[in-house]
Amino acid sequence: MTVTGGPDPENPARAAPRTDLAVQIGLVARGETAAFDAVFEQAGPAVFGIVLRVIRDPAQSEEVTQEVLLEVWRNASAFDAGRGSAMAWVMTLAHRRAVDRVRSVQKESERERRTASSDIPYDDVIEAVESSLERSPNCSASRSPWPTTGVTPTIRWPACSACRPERSRPGCGTR
Repeated sequence: MTVTGGPDPENPARAAPRTDLAVQIGLVARGETAAFDAVFEQAGPAVFGIVLRVIRDPAQSEEVTQEVLLEVWRNASAFDAGRGSAMAWVMTLAHRRAVDRVRSVQKESERERRTASSDIPYDDVIEAVESSLERSPNCSASRSPWPTTGVTPTIRWPACSACRPERSRPGCGTR
């Protein structure tokens, strides 16, 4: 019977069950996947805890925890033991990422709320175009090419000089 998960003298990442996190991160920086497993086991629950306290949504907290641990994997070489403990470094990454997520969600809800409450004067635009077309009855652009089906057509801007002074259209009766 073989027991897995215990100390492995041939693999430094599994040499002791609770090896120093700083050593494990150093091994992760060199690409040791077993060391990352150890980092995940040691720091994962604490990362999830701080992220959950900031975000307050378990599903998003799991996602952010995964992002943080991926960032640890990618940026392990940036860890400097002279500037602080490994756990403090990981927890700082976690807290920053969680706060970023909260801010992102707040901005998204602000955009949705602003979009939902904005008064876009669609009727004003249609009325202005219709009144402009009524003032130039001889313009071919004023005649609607759409049958009266109750469907609002896409507005085509007239090209005659009475409606658009920057250019005139040949054959328009207003000029």
